[in-house]
Parts: sequence; structure tokens; C-alpha cells
Amino acid sequence: MIKALGFDWLGVIYGKPGSVFNVEVCALLGISKEKFLNVYFKHNHKLNVDGMPIQEFWGIILHELGKDDLMPKMMDYLNSQKGGFNESLVVLIRKLNAKGYKIGLLSNASHETGENIKKSEVAKYFSSILISADEGVMKPEEDSFKLLAMSLSVELSELVFIDDVAKNLVPAEKLGFYGIQFTTTEKLIIDLGQIGVNTKLADII
Repeated sequence: MIKALGFDWLGVIYGKPGSVFNVEVCALLGISKEKFLNVYFKHNHKLNVDGMPIQEFWGIILHELGKDDLMPKMMDYLNSQKGGFNESLVVLIRKLNAKGYKIGLLSNASHETGENIKKSEVAKYFSSILISADEGVMKPEEDSFKLLAMSLSVELSELVFIDDVAKNLVPAEKLGFYGIQFTTTEKLIIDLGQIGVNTKLADII
């Protein structure tokens, strides 16, 4: 029986999905998605675990890609990404919380982003907020999901985790939790219903 749901932050609750971000960055840099992601995932622990400042992190990425001259444009792009809440998903989280499900957040993010999340208007709905830079472990490392289940006082088999990045859900089968790739709130509600989570589309949207 599902007792808890864990959510990613960026691209799910807040801001653009990773797929959109990747397309826009690749267009700005004039490189392929494969080349960008290979370099990004090689170094993203520096930002999300080691707490490296964002400008220094992107400096490393662009240098390895041979795009140092595009650093000003990259920073302008990042500074323009104010984003916003996925309001329908926030409603879903609030109602799931009211129905007795434990709600957790597990995000690959810097200390600074973590502090902003904890101060946000939706933080009150989470029983646990885990930030990779604070915990020293990041998705898709298995320990991050074990830590989330522990923080919510549930077994991994009682946990659903929702993320927009498929790579982050790879440990689901091995560890025994349910992994759902997020695209839209409507699709998520359908996916949750199929695994027995007590919610209906009419109750949310």
C-alpha cells in the first residue's frame, strides 16, 4: 500500500521541465543534446553535492565544451529563468497531504536553492525536504531514495517518487519503490490512480 509520495522540485513543482531546459541550452550553445548531457552529468555533483557556486560550475561546463565565449549569454539565460509554480500540481500535493499521504521532497540542488525551497509557500506541505548539497548524496544514487523513505518513516515499497528526468528513476525497480516520470499533472493523476493512490481528476483540476 502506498503511504508516501516524493517529488522532485525543478521541472516538476517549479520551473521548466528538464527536457525544455536542455533543448534551450543546447540551442544557445549550438551543440547536440548528447554532448551537453554527457558533460553536464559528468560535473553536476560539483553543484548539487559539493555546493560549487553556479557561475563557477557553468564556467567548467562551457570550458569543457569549448564555449567559454558564451559564458555571458549563458549567465543571462540562467538569470532569466525565474520560473513559477505548477499550480495544478501544488493543488494535488495539498489534497494528497489532506488525505493522509506523507509528502516528501528530494531535489538535486545547491544549498542556496535548498534554502529558497524551505522558505517557499509550498514547504508546509512536505514532511521532509532533502537537498542533495545538504545531504551529500544526489539522485540517482540509491542512498538518496533510502534516505527519503527513512525521513518519511516508510518502507521503500510504500513510496512513490515523481521526477521529470527518467535517469533519476532508474533505481526504482532495484529498490522496490514506484517511479513515475512527470510530464503533466493530468497524466500524473492517471498514473497514480493505476497504482492505487486515492485521488480522482475531478477532485484536483
